[in-house]
Amino acid sequence: MVRFLRNWLVWILAGMMLIGVAIAFIPLSKREETRATNELTLLLDRAFRAIDEGKAYADPVVEAEEENLINKAHAIVRFLEHDDTLLATDALAAFCEQLAVDRIDVANLQGELIASSDASRVGLALGREEAFAWTMEAADDPVAALKHTDENDRSLLYACAGRTEIDGFVLLTRDDPFVDAALEKFGTDALLGELPYNGDLVFEATAGGADGSFYDAGSLCLRRTQDGVTLIAARSTTDVFRMRNAAFAAISVVMICLVICGVAAYLLRLEPVVEMEEDSSEHADGFADGEQVARTEAQTSAGETSEEEREIQLQHEHAKKRAPRQIKRGGNKNEPNREDDNGDEPFEKTID
Repeated sequence: MVRFLRNWLVWILAGMMLIGVAIAFIPLSKREETRATNELTLLLDRAFRAIDEGKAYADPVVEAEEENLINKAHAIVRFLEHDDTLLATDALAAFCEQLAVDRIDVANLQGELIASSDASRVGLALGREEAFAWTMEAADDPVAALKHTDENDRSLLYACAGRTEIDGFVLLTRDDPFVDAALEKFGTDALLGELPYNGDLVFEATAGGADGSFYDAGSLCLRRTQDGVTLIAARSTTDVFRMRNAAFAAISVVMICLVICGVAAYLLRLEPVVEMEEDSSEHADGFADGEQVARTEAQTSAGETSEEEREIQLQHEHAKKRAPRQIKRGGNKNEPNREDDNGDEPFEKTID
């Protein structure tokens, strides 16, 4: 068990940390995404409200300039009713300067231009062009008064009035600077540029595509179309999940510290056990070495003693063989030599 924990403790703790992070990842991500979507919704609400307020300021300017242009068209009709020579190009160009308009066109019942302040346009079949088909309503209606705004440029105004003396109409064109200034000041781009949104992006998009949230180019986007205007609000995913990432970073640091502390505590508890095992092993090795040395010394001393005794015994036997036999005077020759009181022969005493 100790060996298992020693090898796998760090990996077990790391796996538990990863499992905990994975469990918390989905709900935290969903919560942060919902919060960002709600904030982008509020941002679009403010943007459309600002656009509506801008229109409230710009629309009266546009309507006033259109009405002014209609009055100028009626004035041209009255001049032509009294003097047809005013259909000359020079005369119409002079009217343009006096009335502050860009162009004056005069068309017949079929919608063909019979006169214009721009001589190159004379003979143009204006009624056959799709962009000017609306003017044909004034061809045979002397009391007609039509106004129109260019679809791509709201500052480009048109006013059409029917002629009273003959069938036909007069068309005036003006790129109004007052309308242009009002639209620039209260236009969508200007209002969105002044809208505070704390780093988020709000911009006008082309119509098309379903409204709702989606991810694109590393951002969470929210699309909405209202009153013919399509806006997209976007926030980078880094800002969307900033709180989640900070929480995960803090949790990771805490878990790493816990892993380090756990491993350190385990190693501190394991060290005395290792030292005790090493001491026991060294003591056993020392005892075995001492016993081996004692045995070797004993064998050596025993061997030396045996060699000495063997050497003394050999010398003793050799001296005994070479020693002359001593015969006691006055005794029997055949009588063996008596031993002394200690039981040793005299020669052996001498040797000893």
